[in-house]
Amino acid sequence: MQSIATVFRRGGIIIGDSTTAVYPPGVDDIADIIYTEADRFKAQPIQSIAFPGATIAQQKTYWLANTQRSSVAWVTVQIGLNEMNPAVSTTAAVIAAYQDLIDTIRADNATCKIYGLTMTPAYEDWAPAAWDPTLAHARWVALNDAIMGRGSSPITGLNRVSEVHTFSM
Repeated sequence: MQSIATVFRRGGIIIGDSTTAVYPPGVDDIADIIYTEADRFKAQPIQSIAFPGATIAQQKTYWLANTQRSSVAWVTVQIGLNEMNPAVSTTAAVIAAYQDLIDTIRADNATCKIYGLTMTPAYEDWAPAAWDPTLAHARWVALNDAIMGRGSSPITGLNRVSEVHTFSM
């Protein structure tokens, strides 16, 4: 089994929304976290296609437009906060869109490692956005559970999942 450092050195793509986007969009900050100075010269690039406000469907479009998608060693996916408005769609539709994104990544690159990361807490942002906070939170819990492989519609095709960052916030 390869260490995570070895996998990350082979280059990858970060998919996400404002919680994972680099300001301004780019990769230097992310590379600084993952690579040592010596590794930066040997390592493959890390691309962030995470953008503030991005939906799962938009991230799928960014993925499909990326010319590196079939050759990267890993992909991290931390997305979904922009789908928490209960007035826009159903929880089942959001989980299905997330699963479709994972299936698309896997179809484009069967050997890459896909890391699913749960969404960070955003409960205090839903009422000012005129979303029903109780229903939005229930959707947030359901999608995070699905990412972790729990619930009635677990997300499949992820190599690893993590929720430790969610609990620390």
